Amino acid sequence: HIAGEQWTVYLVSKNSRHLVDDDCDRGPCSGVCSYDRCKIYINQDLDGEARVHAVLHELVHALMHVSGADKVYGGDAKKDEDLVTMFTPALHRLLKELGFHFPGLYM
Repeated sequence: HIAGEQWTVYLVSKNSRHLVDDDCDRGPCSGVCSYDRCKIYINQDLDGEARVHAVLHELVHALMHVSGADKVYGGDAKKDEDLVTMFTPALHRLLKELGFHFPGLYM
């Protein structure tokens, strides 16, 4: 659950229609967050660390949306992506330093 909403993470083929997004300019995305469906789709072909990073990245998108924090910058997709991209590595490092493991995400 994220802020009281049930979200689901799916590992999908890199050719999945779920990984197509206008914001991905280099082919299929590593992950996509569907706000209206409360679903996160992750490319199953990513290796362990890249997969964990993609999941965290999409979870941060979900948190920004569910909390309403994306309203601070008017929901602008570019600003949202920039903030999430800057924040995710720090979150990943913090969780690792705290000893958090990411069960089921490593191959």
